[in-house]
Amino acid sequence: MSVHDGPEYATDPASEIDFAPLENCEPRVWLMAYAGKGGMTAEFPFHGNEPAMMSAVLENRGPQSALFHATTDFEHPQFGHGVLIRLTLPVDGDAQVAAMLNNLEVTSPTKWADQVGAWCPDKLGMTFVTFVASWMFDLNLTHTLIADATLRTRWARAAFVGGLK
Repeated sequence: MSVHDGPEYATDPASEIDFAPLENCEPRVWLMAYAGKGGMTAEFPFHGNEPAMMSAVLENRGPQSALFHATTDFEHPQFGHGVLIRLTLPVDGDAQVAAMLNNLEVTSPTKWADQVGAWCPDKLGMTFVTFVASWMFDLNLTHTLIADATLRTRWARAAFVGGLK
């Protein structure tokens, strides 16, 4: 039995989702945000409160912020079109660091956020990746995912500052 043996999943692109209303929602938990039809990009404080563009221009140093990116131009091989969400931290890491972060999330006494996704290494930094199929996506869900990304950024910063165990 495969996923395709079950109900018919919507295969229409989720590109009609308009994220623009999220750009001005309160409270503003990001340093910068851009949103529109088909996606949203935001930066959360990590090493400091400076957006990546300012870090690059002012001193040619690495970013101080975590990058949140939601896009609807992704198609999952089993679940069809939907929203791909990536939270990238400005830290290097490999598969072992990603495994430690995933383990810490599920074994943490606070278990502060939903484990909808996983950490993995990426060329831009350590990245938490989540996919929400369009047939189950609701713009209100994005508020929750942004809140989770904010909390996850703070939690990960504490994990890196305190040292991964």
